[in-house]
Amino acid sequence: MEFEKIPSLPDAHQQIRLGDIQVSGHKWTAAIEYYLRAIEYFQTIQNTLRDDSLISSIQAQIVQCEKTIHLCRLKDSSEQAIKAECHSKLSRAHSVSNMEPST
Repeated sequence: MEFEKIPSLPDAHQQIRLGDIQVSGHKWTAAIEYYLRAIEYFQTIQNTLRDDSLISSIQAQIVQCEKTIHLCRLKDSSEQAIKAECHSKLSRAHSVSNMEPST
């Protein structure tokens, strides 16, 4: 039988730090994965606690991770929209320049 290590608070906080590093590089999908893993760790830890104040503290950290995930998704979709708009403008500019008669 294999022993499964229960995540600790430092493990969860490490996932948040790794997510923050990905955010600084605008790697939104990777960041979201780290924040989701942190939430999983926090939930596992929370299920082992009996102290209401600790549970509240962990719930606050889960909410913060969820808000950060939401922000990452917004930033990712806005960056994708900006890239699509730039690509569209370049395509139109190229099409227009090909249509103009040469002098």
